[in-house]
Formats: sequence, structure tokens, C-alpha cells
Amino acid sequence: MSYRKTLCPHPNLCGVQYHLTDAARAECERRGRMSATRGGMAPPPPPSPVSEDISAREIGEFITEAPAREAADLLNDQAPMVVETEGGRYRVTGAEVHDNRLVMTVDLDDVRTRQTIGNAIQRVYDASHAGKQVTVPSEEELKSDYRSFHVLANGLAGVGVKHDGEIAGLHSSNDNSVQHPQHNVSPCLFGAATKHGGKWLECFDTWLPRVYEKQGLTPVARIPFNREYAPKNWNYGKLGEPDLVFMALGDHDSVPRFKDFDDAYDHTMKEIEQ
Repeated sequence: MSYRKTLCPHPNLCGVQYHLTDAARAECERRGRMSATRGGMAPPPPPSPVSEDISAREIGEFITEAPAREAADLLNDQAPMVVETEGGRYRVTGAEVHDNRLVMTVDLDDVRTRQTIGNAIQRVYDASHAGKQVTVPSEEELKSDYRSFHVLANGLAGVGVKHDGEIAGLHSSNDNSVQHPQHNVSPCLFGAATKHGGKWLECFDTWLPRVYEKQGLTPVARIPFNREYAPKNWNYGKLGEPDLVFMALGDHDSVPRFKDFDDAYDHTMKEIEQ
């Protein structure tokens, strides 16, 4: 399949603004010739590659194969639109290029999109002990607590930004196996998250703080591991009982240790407001 975005010369016949495939453009030309021989009257719309050209599935195929900037232009021209990715179906409201990769902003008001996000993060959570470090948001939390959510073109990685500036829901998977954030995903997703108001995050003191420090965050507070609030099926043998670390953009002089989550949170909010 050959993909190339071109303006449709017969939008009144095709019902679309653009064509993406050679087959769709050929069908457009055929219908244009038929219309001309009939005195300008549009032929009845038969099943054709034109209608398939803008299907959610083929849009998903196009944006994974096209250069990132070209794919972003298409999505921004056509948004909002539904895109079927390898990771699931999303309603896309816009797109950007970060670290030379396409990052789509998805519609959190769309029920199907929220379900896709939740399912994607759940797959990462279930895949291995490492995945237990990501919190799986409910559909209600995605709608009420998050200001935006951003996913890669293939739908297999994403990140959200909450209303208080927390960077949350960072996940990456491939064939249901966990790909840790340092696997060439963090830079582009963090670029999108910080552009949309992300300022801080919380993570367990495993390898993750070192990964996030590479994205410009530094520790600002920590609290001890609490078994009462441990993630379900936490692997103590492999992960131990690490502190929960609060990290924020920029440099911070001290990292006080608190006993209570709320105290550490309040301290973090003061730090990001400075």
C-alpha cells in the first residue's frame, strides 16, 4: 500500500478532503470522469477505496509509516478523528512531534479512548513485576483527574498530565511485554507532558529515579514504603520495599523525608510553585 496525502479534487463526489492511498486517488479520478460524462451528476457512491481511505485503521497505518511531521499535519488538519492503532482505538484531538517522534493528544471525554488507555496501562501492569510500578487509572479518574493524555503513533506507549501538574500513567509495551521508559520512549513522551503542564511525578526508588533525572527531574521529597498501600501482587523478592520518591522539574537543594504522603505532596506543591 502506497501512502501519500493529497487534496481531493472532487470532494463533492468522494465526501473527503484528502486521499492517502494510490487506490483512493485512482478511484477519485474514475468517479470524476464518470461525473463529467453524466453532465456533472455524481454517480451513486459504490463501495470503494475512497471510503476505506479515511478509515480509522488506515489512518493508523499511515501515521506509523509516514514521516512524523507529515503525520502530525494530517492529524491536525483532520482532528478530531478516530485512529485505530496497534495498541487500540483512540479519538485524537491533535498531534505534535517530540524527539522526532509523533505524539498524539487524545480525547479524554471519549469513553472508548479512556477504556483504551486503561486497558493499555493494565497490560503493562500485568506483564511483569516491573509493571507494578505504574498506577492503573480508572475510567472515572481519567476523566476527572487528568487534563490531557498523549500516546505514540502505534498506541503502545503513553503518558498523562493531571490537573495538579503530575506526570502520570507513563507506560510502554510491546507484545504485552514491558518496555522500560529508558527504551527510547521517555524523551518524546516527557516532551509532550511538560509542554502540556507536567511538572512533577512520584515513583518508587528502584531504577526509575535515574531514568527521570535524565528528563530534568530531581527528587524533592520521599516517604517510606508502606505495605498497606503496596500495589497488588507486588514482588518483594525482586523489588524489595523502596521509598516512594517525589520528583519535580529543575534543581532542588534538599530532599526531606516524611512519614505521611500528604505532607510529602504538600511540600512538592510548594517546590513546583517557586
